[in-house]
Amino acid sequence: MGVSVRMNTEARKQEIVRAALETIAEHGIEGATVSRIAKGAGITSAALYSHFENRQAILFAALDVVYDQVFDSFQASTSDDPVERIRQIFEKHADKVRDQDPTSHAHLFLEFVASAPEEGLRDAIREKEFATASYLASIVEEAQQRERLPQDIDPELVAWLIAGWAWTGDVASSMGFNGIWYERVSPRLIEFILGSLAGGAGERVPVAQAPAHSLREATVDGLPEGAVFTLEETAAILKVAEGAVEQMIAEKQLKSVRIAGAVRIPRRALFACLRGMTAEEFDAFLETRTRA
Repeated sequence: MGVSVRMNTEARKQEIVRAALETIAEHGIEGATVSRIAKGAGITSAALYSHFENRQAILFAALDVVYDQVFDSFQASTSDDPVERIRQIFEKHADKVRDQDPTSHAHLFLEFVASAPEEGLRDAIREKEFATASYLASIVEEAQQRERLPQDIDPELVAWLIAGWAWTGDVASSMGFNGIWYERVSPRLIEFILGSLAGGAGERVPVAQAPAHSLREATVDGLPEGAVFTLEETAAILKVAEGAVEQMIAEKQLKSVRIAGAVRIPRRALFACLRGMTAEEFDAFLETRTRA
């Protein structure tokens, strides 16, 4: 009977998150009130609080769903050829945006980005975008390690070119410009980015002088390579129990993101922890190095 209760509880939480996504699509973040979300889920506001601590927790759970959709399309590519794998990412992401409904990621992504600072969502979006770009950069880095791509390609720059393409596609879709975007503009951008990798259609993306706040900034001796780390990997790096890492996350001492439903620790967050800083203090530290 205990298992049944847990399943019902989880199903109810998913229903609340679904109602939150629908409410955000219709009323925006500011208009996604607890009463509206509860009504959409078919429960009372009081019952909603038995599943989520507060409204912000619901919004963060909804944001996780939005980014799960992004990673589903990014991780659906399986080709061993890195250029073809990135091409598949373009195709699958574009197909998902074209076929989406109002609760899909393109429309909702913009609602979250436009949320007021007091909602507390912007830092979470920033970390998720760094994790997304890190994942894309890791595809290029892996190909370089296997000598499938030249070493003078900048993986980070390629990753942000892809991210920029995805953002623009989200805006075009939300504004009803799918036709001109996917028929004329998007294919040219895709071929430029792919050409920069293969040395074909576009000029190769060279390694640039990375700013102090780049994805691979501030190396720490003994820290393994990787854009994001699992709880087990983080525990091994910090030399603590995995439960201690979970407690640090719960107490907001260590920032985490959800990628395809799994908790991951961004490299920047781990840098901050190893330096005894909060993520905000670490960002300020990097900013002073940039000005210097």
